[in-house]
Amino acid sequence: MKNPGRFSISCGKFFLWLGVLILFSFCWTHQVLADKDYFIESVIIQAYLNSDGSMDIKEKRTYKFRGHFHWAMYFLPTEKTGGVVDFSVGEEGRTYSRSYQGTEGTYQYEKTSGSISAKWFFDAKDQTRTFILSYRILDVVTAYQDAAVLYHKFVGIGWDKPSQQVKVTIYPPGLTGREEIRAWAHGPLWGSIEIGDKGSVIAEVQSLPAKTFWEVRSIYPVSLFPLIKNVMHQQAVPKILAEEKRWSDEANRKREEWTAKREAKKARKKLGSWIVLIISGIGFLSGISLYKRFGRKHKVSFSGTLYSEFPSDIPPALLSHLLYYRQIGGGALIGTLLDLARRGFLKIKEDMKMKKGIFGTSKNRLYFLELNRDFYSENKINLQDFEERLLAFIFDDLAGGEDVIDFKTLKKKRSRFIRWFRQWKQEVKKLGKNQGYWEKDSLKARNKGMVVGMVLIAVTVVSAILIEEWAIAPGISAFMLLVLSSFLPRRTPEFELEAKKWKALKKYLKKYHFRDSGSRFFIQNIGKFLVYGVVLGLSQEVIKKMAEMIPEGEHSSYVPWYAASHPYADFSPAGFGKALSSLMTAASATMSSAAGTGGGASGGGGGGTGGSGGGAG
Repeated sequence: MKNPGRFSISCGKFFLWLGVLILFSFCWTHQVLADKDYFIESVIIQAYLNSDGSMDIKEKRTYKFRGHFHWAMYFLPTEKTGGVVDFSVGEEGRTYSRSYQGTEGTYQYEKTSGSISAKWFFDAKDQTRTFILSYRILDVVTAYQDAAVLYHKFVGIGWDKPSQQVKVTIYPPGLTGREEIRAWAHGPLWGSIEIGDKGSVIAEVQSLPAKTFWEVRSIYPVSLFPLIKNVMHQQAVPKILAEEKRWSDEANRKREEWTAKREAKKARKKLGSWIVLIISGIGFLSGISLYKRFGRKHKVSFSGTLYSEFPSDIPPALLSHLLYYRQIGGGALIGTLLDLARRGFLKIKEDMKMKKGIFGTSKNRLYFLELNRDFYSENKINLQDFEERLLAFIFDDLAGGEDVIDFKTLKKKRSRFIRWFRQWKQEVKKLGKNQGYWEKDSLKARNKGMVVGMVLIAVTVVSAILIEEWAIAPGISAFMLLVLSSFLPRRTPEFELEAKKWKALKKYLKKYHFRDSGSRFFIQNIGKFLVYGVVLGLSQEVIKKMAEMIPEGEHSSYVPWYAASHPYADFSPAGFGKALSSLMTAASATMSSAAGTGGGASGGGGGGTGGSGGGAG
């Protein structure tokens, strides 16, 4: 039978391993999620303007695949243009064929009134592949009275992945001097644009974030486009220059702010790194110092590993407080009930009903708590306050003043039991504190460690915001300090000795030494051993073997508080042992359940044509 409170004995170890488990789970999950991923290493676009205002695109997209991938897709809005023609996709030296079979080396292509989309198929595993997309955009250039204008997004906001490098080169339809062309790039402020000797426009940006466009607006002499169809009979250059100047000024202002923030952040990180390292070091050293002073248990003169007697007559609930670092779990509650039964205040009765089913007849054990009202009235003075409160709650509150209540009713009233159990635990803890089991200085040290640990957590949060990666230092120090603090409370020498004896008794019972000793003391006190066995966390099998030690036919003399009056009762040592272990299991499950334990670019723009997007899988 498991003791619901037994884990509290290793509270510090629990949090330590929990932290390790969380860290391992995070790393493992991160690795699993990262097992299949892809990156866009580069996007190299060559755009050739034609004399009719169309533009031929040759776009090389280089993907780095981690894991197994079979397809990629691409879409392009075509509003404000004449549409897209002559689309193809492939790799260097190989053109994919258009097909709807979805086989390797093919692509699917769809065109709507406002966009085109393509999906191509391949087989790539842990490798880098470069795909080439080619197409012509019609009527993408507009001729005004004073200039021909290209205003186009070469990379749109539809990409969920960043691009490490984007380079766009736009070639004019004929030879022209660089002084006859003006060009601007829109997107991240760290991008750049320049005009080559033969009139080519080169717009480049590194580390283009996901969902971020890269756009170019360029103006040319109208004479370069004699066959253009998209004509506007108005001036364009003055408006464009004014607009670009406004965006450029805004971009320069933002760039200056960004540079200033970057320098401030750099200085802050340099200073902050030393501050957090010093604070983390102080926290770490304070934790080590506290642990050296209080973390080690007192050495007591008890060298034995087995103990066959009761170290004291401590109530079961307070034994839980003593052994399990002041924690009061379900075992304390169950042990208290069984101890009250052992002392005559209660009886635990068993009934059995036969239940017929499609697979035959099964036995269903039912258990009841019965209050010995007369004995209670006469011996009430011998009860501790927390024991009296337990009896009053079960029989006056849950049972409505009746002297009998079944385990099923206790489970049904779980919410009320949980609320009451929280208060009851605090009462037992307060009583345990007054017993002086734990050194006050060690408790104060624990509190100091917890406070410093929480301060370090606050430093971690602030560091994560202000100096980023250096936040790991105070975070590690905080985790270490909180774990160490949970080990700091230590018992006084007197109660450390008693705790060792209780643990030695647990080992004595757990290893079945009671069967070898032939001690009459064990048989005479079997009821008491059973009660403390619950708090000590003995298994159902050990409880069963302990009960089997009762001589046949004498169970009522040694365990008078347990009665089974149904015709299926087996009072042989083996039968009684099985019945009693079943009772302990049922009591543990019921009470635990009831109690609830267990040249730069400008930042403007965005109005141009195009704006591709896509993905891979």
